Amino acid sequence: MDAMKLRLLILLTVLTGIHLSDSRCAFGCDCLGPSLKQARHDANSIFSGTVKSIEWLPGASQRLVGSTERVTFSVSRIWKGSKLVERVVTTTFNTTCSMYDFSQNKEYLVYANGTEKDLSVRGCSRTILLKDAGEDLKALGPGEPPATLKRQ
Repeated sequence: MDAMKLRLLILLTVLTGIHLSDSRCAFGCDCLGPSLKQARHDANSIFSGTVKSIEWLPGASQRLVGSTERVTFSVSRIWKGSKLVERVVTTTFNTTCSMYDFSQNKEYLVYANGTEKDLSVRGCSRTILLKDAGEDLKALGPGEPPATLKRQ
């Protein structure tokens, strides 16, 4: 490999590392999510909760195209959707920024789409760490506490 190709390979590796270090989405995309009004309208479920567990679905390999993780939340407040105290969402890596990068024991404001039994979150949704969700929380209002029922 000549020196020019080696330099180009090193440059691409460094740039890729920088691109992947963004924690907003699993693969560091720079996307503009929907407006609050649009997200509120489009979401089937809006809730805040703490991540209890994260598991890769059988046959999935972490961070490869087609991989899906299942994220279980302990719900604290609800603005839209089921009143269950525990919710499960999936997030799937298909293309850049299609997967939201959740972390264990962190609290989020979640905008999920799909049916109540099959909710999913995309990377470029308004889903955000709860500590950073001041604008959304102000607009959404106080929400409601969940019921004491577990997920179905």
